[in-house]
Amino acid sequence: EQLAKDDFKRLWGTNFLANLSVETSDYVFPNGVVGKIVLYDMEERERVKIVDYQGSKNIDRTKIAEQLKEKGIELRLDSFLDENTLHRVDAVLAGMMAEKGFTNAEIKHAVTPVAGGPKLVNVTFSISEGPKLRIRDIEFVGNQAFSDRTLARKMKENKAQKGLIFMTLFRSATYKEDRYEEDAEKVSAFYR
Repeated sequence: EQLAKDDFKRLWGTNFLANLSVETSDYVFPNGVVGKIVLYDMEERERVKIVDYQGSKNIDRTKIAEQLKEKGIELRLDSFLDENTLHRVDAVLAGMMAEKGFTNAEIKHAVTPVAGGPKLVNVTFSISEGPKLRIRDIEFVGNQAFSDRTLARKMKENKAQKGLIFMTLFRSATYKEDRYEEDAEKVSAFYR
């Protein structure tokens, strides 16, 4: 009985199974000896057949793969489907879109079974960009020692779109929420 329980734990620990049960029944051999039949009933988890990203031209598959690898997330073909991994990929995609200025991007994933394949699914991530946030103007309140312009020059990532057309080509006017804290710290450090 203990061996069967240990086997159950090892099988479940592989993370390959969606369902597992153990049944035992008595069996009488032709020579009269009574034995047990141990039946492991298992159902394998779904496997990923295709991973697709739809809806955004702003991030490409190679950049997504790089980001996922950097974060230690594996979502590859023929791997077992894991809902936690799908949510982590959603978060990575949302972060990548925010970096491009689409902080209101909506990321959804859909899992659809593949016809004719046992336990095979396609995973599709749909990216809805929403409006791109741009910085029109940066205003500093309460500064007396330095002008707005001097303080704005200390910010590296979040800059306003001002000046001549050829000058704005070299400056980002896209709001980068994840870099805002860094820029605010640069202004504070300048004051210190």
